[in-house]
Amino acid sequence: MTATCVSPFVYEAHQQVAVPRCPLCQRANESVPAVDRYGFPVGTSMCACGFAYLNPQLSADGYLEFYDTGYRQLSDPLYRPNGQPKHVVEAHDVLMRGVMIAHASAQLWPVRPVSVLDVGGGTGALLATLATVWPLTSVTVLDPNPGELARAAGRGYRTLHGLADSRPAVPSQDVIVCAQTLDHLQDPVAVLTWMRDMLAPGGWAFMDIVDAPVLAHMTHVSNGYAWKLDHPCYWRPTNLLAALQLTGWRIKARARYGYHYAVWCEGAIA
Repeated sequence: MTATCVSPFVYEAHQQVAVPRCPLCQRANESVPAVDRYGFPVGTSMCACGFAYLNPQLSADGYLEFYDTGYRQLSDPLYRPNGQPKHVVEAHDVLMRGVMIAHASAQLWPVRPVSVLDVGGGTGALLATLATVWPLTSVTVLDPNPGELARAAGRGYRTLHGLADSRPAVPSQDVIVCAQTLDHLQDPVAVLTWMRDMLAPGGWAFMDIVDAPVLAHMTHVSNGYAWKLDHPCYWRPTNLLAALQLTGWRIKARARYGYHYAVWCEGAIA
């Protein structure tokens, strides 16, 4: 089966890696075939803990090529109910999300100069909004899409090309932004631990997830999950909170916007 949208990415040409146990609770789960939103035949697992995930998943090299040659070509032609192209709606969403993060952060913590890392930050648009209320001393954007990183570099930001799962060596950071990235991870526990270890004393992080059951209800998905090749992970708020506790985070505040669930986390627990 091939994707319903035109893309140079050939899904079947890439190695598939089995996921023998739930990435969060380590239960063994069977793999059930499904067709994702692009028309790709994917394997899926739904764990008793409420977490769902693709199983098997593309290799790291496969995902790097997907984000380079397939992701935007496949996702941008999709349309939302209001008829606007997906990338137009997403640009508005980025601005609104950035304003929410910036304003809430300014209320939760005294404004001071900070270093910041945006995990899966794309073009750096969220950080540009955060910078309107927060003085940023240094900015680093990690993302697998070279084209989007070029735009972040054009803003004057340091850029790192790669998946969040690669967990590159990054200096200690005062602030970590991980917006709409946790859904794209293959090993969320490892990435959450990596971010925790990177955070400077007194630092904080913003993270959010797609609340998978809420999205399924809003989009009338009959099987309960809107499967996507670009989303190896399918969260519920209870799973996120459990994963944060497991990896040593302390939650400062929570919020909902649309079908997203967001948390602000304080520095690592010693």
